[in-house]
Amino acid sequence: MTTASGSAAPIGDMMILVGNSVFGPGGGRIFMLVEAFTVILALIGTTLSCMNTGARSLMRWGKTAKCQRTLGCCTRRA
Repeated sequence: MTTASGSAAPIGDMMILVGNSVFGPGGGRIFMLVEAFTVILALIGTTLSCMNTGARSLMRWGKTAKCQRTLGCCTRRA
């Protein structure tokens, strides 16, 4: 833990240490890569949900005339 301050990726190094102690030698790197992959999936999901919420809000504001009317004309459905 004393070398964590000098590391470029201290959280990744700690995950490797914990993974090696739990899963055995070589398991720490796999554990770190699996966690990194889940973080990337979470970022993609968060981005998509924010874009969806923004589109819904702008469309509703356009339909209720709280902003430009053209924003509410994205679809022909009511």
